[in-house]
Amino acid sequence: MLKSFLNQNFTTIDDLASVDQVIKRIEGDRLRLKEQANPGGGQNRWALAGSLIQQLETIVDQDDVAAIDDLIHKYGKIELLTSAKQELSKKLVLKNIKTLYDQYLDLTDKLNDFELLELPKLKTDDAISHLEKLRTDVEAYEKSETDGPSAAASHSEYIDLLRSKFQSVAGGELKERLASEFESLIRDWDDEQKRKTSDIASMRKTFGQLVRLQSICNLRDQTDAFWALDCLASNFKVKFVYHFEGSSETNKLNKPEYALNYLEAYMKKTVPAVEKLFGSTFKQYFPNRSLKKNFIISLLTPVKQKFDREMGSVSKHEGLLSHLILELQKFDQNLSKTYNFTPAEPEYTRLLTSSLILSNEDVFSLWLSNEKNFVNHRYEEIINKKDAFSIDKDFVENGKTKPTRSAINLKSLLEGISNNYAMLPTKFQVKFLSEVQLRLLNLYFANLKQGFNALDTIIHGKINDEVSALERICRIWCSSKYIIEAMATWGESIVFLELWSSINGNSRLETTFFDSVIKGYNKELMLQLPRKVHAYFERQLNKTMKTYFISHSSWATQSEDEPVPSRELDVPLAALKKDLTYLRTVVSYSDFLKIQLVLSDAITSYFEKNVIYCNKFSVGGALQLEADYNEFYQSLGLLRDNAHFGKTQEIISVLKCSSITDAYSLPLNWLKQYQVNELVSRKNL
Repeated sequence: MLKSFLNQNFTTIDDLASVDQVIKRIEGDRLRLKEQANPGGGQNRWALAGSLIQQLETIVDQDDVAAIDDLIHKYGKIELLTSAKQELSKKLVLKNIKTLYDQYLDLTDKLNDFELLELPKLKTDDAISHLEKLRTDVEAYEKSETDGPSAAASHSEYIDLLRSKFQSVAGGELKERLASEFESLIRDWDDEQKRKTSDIASMRKTFGQLVRLQSICNLRDQTDAFWALDCLASNFKVKFVYHFEGSSETNKLNKPEYALNYLEAYMKKTVPAVEKLFGSTFKQYFPNRSLKKNFIISLLTPVKQKFDREMGSVSKHEGLLSHLILELQKFDQNLSKTYNFTPAEPEYTRLLTSSLILSNEDVFSLWLSNEKNFVNHRYEEIINKKDAFSIDKDFVENGKTKPTRSAINLKSLLEGISNNYAMLPTKFQVKFLSEVQLRLLNLYFANLKQGFNALDTIIHGKINDEVSALERICRIWCSSKYIIEAMATWGESIVFLELWSSINGNSRLETTFFDSVIKGYNKELMLQLPRKVHAYFERQLNKTMKTYFISHSSWATQSEDEPVPSRELDVPLAALKKDLTYLRTVVSYSDFLKIQLVLSDAITSYFEKNVIYCNKFSVGGALQLEADYNEFYQSLGLLRDNAHFGKTQEIISVLKCSSITDAYSLPLNWLKQYQVNELVSRKNL
């Protein structure tokens, strides 16, 4: 209701001039309410109405809304009281708006008087001091109390108008006067040989006046560019334009590094000089801002303008664009390293890569496409090399996973990508990681999976070439394990921890960026490869143990003489020794121990299926079996684990018993009752 009333009566700021007339009308409405009091209904009601009207007259004169609320609480929401409250509320809001408007007009008049009448007559320091007082008045006005949302909205509008007016005055004629004076003093400031010692005091004084003026003008503490620093950078702009615009020999599209190196050399010479000459003065007025960083930002302006003008031509050529971005990134990284610029907003947005590339959606998309094309081409080169999956036994020390050449080159490529994009803001890093790096890891996984799927055919001898089945298994094993280890290391690095934290907050810090990819490699490759190794060892045993199998068909009739390992084991033992020697040189020590257990299982399974559970045994036969089985562990240096070696020793113990009673009396840990029954049935008693 109040908002509707204000909109109806005050459509513009100028309408506030008639606020007194509106207030008089409200007073008239109050008097009419008094006259409309109904005398009928008895003496008591008339007395009550008269008493209320008397109280309301006093309350309205005192603008006391709280007192009306007390009456409403006491007598209820009768029309006389609620109408009086509404009218009084309107009156108070209007008075508040009128007061705010009058104060706004008064401050505006003061600013106009200063700009038009006082400024031309005042000395610079006096003018700045006067502006400081006006700023104090403006800030005091900003803190004025308001009565309700309508008054607050009007107040906010007046504040914006005042700020705009104040900044126009502070950044107008006085600023231009000071800037012109400062530029005349600093023509040779960046040339130590030409710079006169006698001019330094004047330069510092004028610099201080200009910075002080801007600190006053800076009502919201959001200065993007500093007037004094822009003046200091004007010398560089003149020289830069001369060398890198127009038909100058140094102005070449394919050599952006010329311009960047020129700027870098200029910064190296002048940044220390700026801090020495003006550092303490700048800090006095802007204690939380960096002089050197903001001076560099001023120097970047003509450089940005040059490259921005050339972007249309450069972006038409993939090579030129990639080269430009590479040089821009190198330059920004040097700024970060040398001058402590941080790869985060708002600082990063002021640098060249962000200003020229990331803020331009079309250019960024083109860059991303070019990078994907380059990386895909590089990946194809890596994967299609003849020795792509050859294992490099000298790349890491013994005891660690020896990587294939493709895994080495892929890791190097991925780390290069990470380094190239390390300074990009999070959302752009994620873009490159998802569309470039993770894609490469998935492509490599697909290549390894293809090789994995072909292993069964290779293991069973259906494909014969110069690469053995075991080496093919190890190529996939070593490639997968090396990349998994690399991803685990990357995931724990500061760059990826910060990136993962920025994506997920604190909700998933127990995981890392690459966990899902690592999980895929482990599930589909590393957890399945031991089965392929087992199948290979089974194939080896079946192929090399044929002579042994044929020559040992009379286990039930062998004598109990002291047995020695069978000579027929020489061939399988030699083959397995060769395999273990190779495995020891290419897989990590922990993986080699796991593979030994796989071989133990294969040997145990062979003896169980081909010897133990298809023959009958005398005590002498059991002793020979024990000698032959133990020879594998002794000769190959296998781990004597309980699951395989321990279980087989219990089997042999049962077979060695001279009576059934002895067999059932043995203390057994691994054999079940049904297995003992089966073994007893195979004794030749």
